[in-house]
Amino acid sequence: MHCTSLRSTGKDTIIAGSTTFPLNDRSEDCIQSLAPEFEGAVGVELKRCIREIHTTAGQQGQIVSGSTTFPLNEEVENCANRVQQGNPRKPGLAVSKCLRTPLSTPAPDEPYFDPAGCSEIKRSPQQGQTVSLGCKVNQLGTNQITWLKTIKGHPTNNNKLNIIVISFAEHIALKDDRFGWAGNLNNTFDLEIENINSGDDGVYRCQIAGTQKSWNITLKVQVPPSIREIQLVPGSDGIIEERLTRKYVYNETDTMQIRCIPDGFPLPPVIWRKATERTPFRLGPNLTVTNANRTDSGVYICQVQYKEDSMWDKKDTEKRIEIVVQYKPEVVPRRTDIRESAGKYVQLECSVRSNPPARYVWLKDNITVPEILSQVDKPKSTRIPLLCNEDKTRLIILSLDPENDYGNYTCVATNSLGAAMGYIEVSGRPLKPSIKSKYLSNKKHSYRLIWTSGQNGDPSEDASYIPITQYVIQYQGWWYEKKDGKISTQFSHKSPLTETYDPLDLLPNSGRRHSFRLMDLRDNITYQVFLYGRNQYGDGEKVEFQFKTNSKDLDDPTVSPAPTEAIFGNQNAESMKVWSADDNRSGSSRVTSALSIIPSIYIITYFTSNGHIKVVCFCMEF
Repeated sequence: MHCTSLRSTGKDTIIAGSTTFPLNDRSEDCIQSLAPEFEGAVGVELKRCIREIHTTAGQQGQIVSGSTTFPLNEEVENCANRVQQGNPRKPGLAVSKCLRTPLSTPAPDEPYFDPAGCSEIKRSPQQGQTVSLGCKVNQLGTNQITWLKTIKGHPTNNNKLNIIVISFAEHIALKDDRFGWAGNLNNTFDLEIENINSGDDGVYRCQIAGTQKSWNITLKVQVPPSIREIQLVPGSDGIIEERLTRKYVYNETDTMQIRCIPDGFPLPPVIWRKATERTPFRLGPNLTVTNANRTDSGVYICQVQYKEDSMWDKKDTEKRIEIVVQYKPEVVPRRTDIRESAGKYVQLECSVRSNPPARYVWLKDNITVPEILSQVDKPKSTRIPLLCNEDKTRLIILSLDPENDYGNYTCVATNSLGAAMGYIEVSGRPLKPSIKSKYLSNKKHSYRLIWTSGQNGDPSEDASYIPITQYVIQYQGWWYEKKDGKISTQFSHKSPLTETYDPLDLLPNSGRRHSFRLMDLRDNITYQVFLYGRNQYGDGEKVEFQFKTNSKDLDDPTVSPAPTEAIFGNQNAESMKVWSADDNRSGSSRVTSALSIIPSIYIITYFTSNGHIKVVCFCMEF
């Protein structure tokens, strides 16, 4: 053996090869036992030597084998000697087994256990069955048999083992009618247990009284799988709102941590799934969802994951819980811009998504609209807040008064997590008009623009009419031009031209047809038009439209509208000047007079830019 193979560290340890061992009598004995010429792996050989049977005298009347202490008697010494010859890895366990196994030639009149009549060391019967724990002792003589049960104690008692005496001699000491004898009590002392359950688990020991001889049987009852309970992980978010219905409540952005605790032996695997889905949502007992949102709400099921050949009944193998994810309100107004005229019935409405349910308040110009507390109060106000249901609120204006009811309204929804608002404007501004004219003009230098005034509701019903004092028309021509191999967009004017049209207030405006002819246009180009109405309450929304002038003048095929669709209004004559190819001015002629002779014929007199007087007589093109 090389001298460098062993060395002392000076710290009560010794290094053999690459392995460190404690320096004690046992390791020194093993070192001494190695031959000087040994050339093998010193650490491996030393480890094997230390692991060998280590039987020493313990306290008075005891013998230690490995880590197990036995009473000092001839039987133990015989087993220790037999075990030492085989050099097992666990000598203490080997000695214990030897004590349970009869010698090939038992001593005369010495009792021993007959393995043929004793139960196997481990038993796993099903719950509810009757089990018989066999124990047969030969040459018992005047000795007595005792049955003991060893169970693990509670963790609060350091898991100390508890020993229960079941029987002594022929008497059952345990007060449990399920326990009884199944043997002849001469040499067969089989212990029978009826209707077994998980509480019968433990190590049963058939022992020859007054000796260390015993036969141990471990009983572990197979219990049907079930779900014992579902609980919140300690310290996690969420609360249990209702224990009986298992309702768990979270807020948005919380982390959901819920544990499903299965029961049974063997312990079954479990899965999580949503009640609305068949596929598993999670595998395993823990349900964890980070950053929870409202879509995570619903009924969840924790259930035992069965094998197809399972022999167990599926009763009590799942539990359900309801998960509710709360969030602050979200408000969506049905209409954000309401245009109505005086005397109209107006309904403002907001839809609300909220959990928990929200409380509602209506504001007008940031001032709270008071609630109607009784029928007596109702005639005193034309504005009445209504709660339709948990997800909808309305404000009713019985008869719209422009002076008092036009303004900005706010529906406010509030719950424990926050508040949200929806904004609605009620005004008399003109509604968005609707263009009715065609895209392609039948004229080279003019275009007849036709539109109808905007309106609320179905024309066949009581449509809402909003007065319009003037229409504004903005237009500009454009085309593509290729120069030096590059394509660019060209415009007819540096900025859009503006024309105005004043409708005659002979009939209500909403839904009426109006017409205006744009003059002095370039031929065969596209024009972009913006049209909107104007009244005392402001400008309405613009409608955008495009048309194209023709490359030649065609006969106007337009058919005159029915009398109920007659076009009323005075066209501003600024657009009536005749366009010439070299006229690039962006301005318009100055009108000196515009006289309507009859509803469909107009005579217009105006000065051109060079001072000449022009008289135009024309018919409106119905």
